[in-house]
Amino acid sequence: MKGQIGQFKWHIALVLVIGLLLGYTITTGFTTIGLAKGGNPGKPVGGDDPMCSDGIDNDDDGLCDFRGCYEGKGRNKVWLEMDPDCTSDNDESESCEPSPEICDGIDNNCNGEIDEGVLNNCGECGPEPTEVCDGIDNDCDGLTDEGVTNACGECGPVPPEICDGTDNDCDGETDEGSVCIPNSCIDTDGGKVADVQGTITGFIFGEEFSKTDMCNSTAYMTEYYCASGVYPAEKYVDCSINWTSCSNGACV
Repeated sequence: MKGQIGQFKWHIALVLVIGLLLGYTITTGFTTIGLAKGGNPGKPVGGDDPMCSDGIDNDDDGLCDFRGCYEGKGRNKVWLEMDPDCTSDNDESESCEPSPEICDGIDNNCNGEIDEGVLNNCGECGPEPTEVCDGIDNDCDGLTDEGVTNACGECGPVPPEICDGTDNDCDGETDEGSVCIPNSCIDTDGGKVADVQGTITGFIFGEEFSKTDMCNSTAYMTEYYCASGVYPAEKYVDCSINWTSCSNGACV
């Protein structure tokens, strides 16, 4: 009989050892012992992790200082520390100490939302980015390049006004200022004088010009002159009619 009792005790001890190694939680008449699979031996609900009392919503479940819990049964029973899925089973969360919400990626006022009401228009922390002229809505106000384009509605400096009959600088005026030199023409031979080689010089629509009488052949020449006193003009002259030929840009 004693041998049977000793053998029974030996069997009980063996079962306890195997149960501990396999992760069973074994209940005796006095206490609960065991190794929660993946956890710590005999770890009570609540735990002693420093994060359990730091006043911060570490697991982002909207509650601060979630202590953890056991989940599962038997060999599948595991200790979940800071697990948001366990909040409805064995939460034991303490109320978070609310503070004004600031933009820092943390739920400061413990309402389950992060950085609500303190983000800028672009959904980020800090002031809105400055609008620059780049075709992008930098400050996230729904407008692009507002207040930073030039008078012509483009990026960069205003184009300079040039003499071309166009309002280059978009100020409502065309060729204003001194960009256009008045039209002018000077003829050194005094006009339509074929037997004297002359040269006309001046400006037309801001462009400078200079043209000298020339022979096109031994009989014909091109005579340059000023029309209406300001515009360059030309005519062909047959030197054989009143003269003999053309030489050095003049009829002779």
